[in-house]
Amino acid sequence: MTRKRSGRNAVGISPEGIADDDRFLNALQVRARYGDVSEMTLWRWVNERSGVGFPQPTKLANGRNFWRLSQLRAWEHSREAVPKAQQRVKNGRQ
Repeated sequence: MTRKRSGRNAVGISPEGIADDDRFLNALQVRARYGDVSEMTLWRWVNERSGVGFPQPTKLANGRNFWRLSQLRAWEHSREAVPKAQQRVKNGRQ
């Protein structure tokens, strides 16, 4: 396995030769991907039941959470399809 350093350009953990979308990102990499959100924000997205629809993590390596890059990209695309005004209402803001 190859382990890349965390940060905005990190691609995660993956065996050599695996397509980019099949890679996994750890919590630090996911937080960096979305503008260095806090641990609490990521926890809320994962545990929120108000319709944000953030992908659930997969437990790997010692029970730590990892997210599949393809699922994160699908979530991003679904968010782009919803007009900004509807996103604010869904998130509890007017």
